[in-house]
Amino acid sequence: MILFWVGLVVTIIGVLILVMGGVSFQMRALSNKKPWNGHTRPLLGYGLLTFIVGIGIFLPGIIHLYNMA
Repeated sequence: MILFWVGLVVTIIGVLILVMGGVSFQMRALSNKKPWNGHTRPLLGYGLLTFIVGIGIFLPGIIHLYNMA
């Protein structure tokens, strides 16, 4: 059960970091700066890594809960 909640929280954090990277890209593009510079790449990289780790924790938790039901 704890695996499910930890995976869910880590996955949501990963999605939020990815959204922050997208917002950074859009804001830099609107202000006529190079959109891929600044904080955009690190945010997208960390967000993708966090999302993948979160899914890796979340899916076994879901499978375990499904098998217990």
